[in-house]
Amino acid sequence: MSTIAILYPGQMGRAFAALLRAAGHETISPMGCRSEKTQKSAREIGIGMRDSMADAVVESDLILSLVPPSAVVEVAHQAIRACREKNAMPVFIDLNAKTPADAEYLSRVFDQASLPFCNACIIGRASHLGEEGRIYVSGPDTMPIEKLFKVILPVIRLGDEIVQASIFKMVFAGFNKAVTAALFETANTANAFDVTDPLFELLEYHLGSTLSDLRKLVPTYPHHITRRAEEMEALAQMLSDSRLPNKIALAAGVTFRSLGSSDCWSGAETSPQFMELLLNTNYRVTSGKIV
Repeated sequence: MSTIAILYPGQMGRAFAALLRAAGHETISPMGCRSEKTQKSAREIGIGMRDSMADAVVESDLILSLVPPSAVVEVAHQAIRACREKNAMPVFIDLNAKTPADAEYLSRVFDQASLPFCNACIIGRASHLGEEGRIYVSGPDTMPIEKLFKVILPVIRLGDEIVQASIFKMVFAGFNKAVTAALFETANTANAFDVTDPLFELLEYHLGSTLSDLRKLVPTYPHHITRRAEEMEALAQMLSDSRLPNKIALAAGVTFRSLGSSDCWSGAETSPQFMELLLNTNYRVTSGKIV
């Protein structure tokens, strides 16, 4: 069995740690600078505490990076520096949502450091990772991640190009999150004109299974709204760079930024609370700016 460093044990990181530990692997994480709340949550599921990145990588066979898009590159550089310091060579597996450009950059810097790198993405809710999670991988050497997860989660290989997993994640997110943004805006409009109940009755009648699936996603948004806005903005930029239409991705990003900056999210820590708050949300956008 292997020792896996989790960077870092947020909601998804803890979900991965639980699955890996159930399969007999040891999980550790550098927790010296993490909050007491995060440390407590990690301890509760058996993640081993290490003081620094260097202390974690020197013990690890593999590293799983599970961080927000804005932290992807910096965390990778921290891991590279720690590996050099300790003369360690764990396989670095990046499971984050990131742009193709970031995926290419990470592949290049790990190659320059003579450290093994795998690019992948995870599809599925952290709260139901074991039941619905899927890992998509791409690049010339995906065997380490396929071997690690073969009896834990489905692993689907997309091809030899390092960027394919990142593109796949962004394309899926573009559809998934755009539909959710449409639900948010529809609910807000219905509430503004006092037709919420009949509208949702009609949606239940015509699109019951779709609405049921969307309701499963809604409770994950209060905690992750900024990251999802970043993902939509990154998708919009990728599409623009490729000279492809990006209006829906742009609109979803604006919707998420708008909701994230409103007061409706205060205290929305449970699913029923947030669904109720969602239907009483008022936000508007003027000239592309949230007001």
